[in-house]
Amino acid sequence: MFSWGDPARVRRILEGAGFREVLLKPVALNFQLAGAGGAAEAAEFALLFGPLTRILPDLPPEQHAAIRAALEGFFRACRAARGRIAGGVLGSAGAGLM
Repeated sequence: MFSWGDPARVRRILEGAGFREVLLKPVALNFQLAGAGGAAEAAEFALLFGPLTRILPDLPPEQHAAIRAALEGFFRACRAARGRIAGGVLGSAGAGLM
C-alpha cells in the first residue's frame, strides 16, 4: 500500500502493464485513524498494516514494545496538534490501455 506513494514506480508499473498516458495526482483525504481508543488504537493500526509489518516479526519483544510506545507518542502529539488522529494524502491514478 505505501510503496504506491512513489509516482515514478507507479508509472513504471502501469506503463509496463500496457497503460499509456498515465496521470497521477495526490488526493487529500480526511479520514480518522482512531476512534475512542485514541493513540493506542492508531498505534495498533500502524502495527497491523503498512511497512512495519515487514520488520516486526523479526524483532525481539522489547523492540516491538518500544516501537509501539513511539507510535502512541506520535499519535498523541498528532491529536494534540489537530484535535484528532487523522490520515493524510493518498493518490489517484488514471491511464488509458493501448
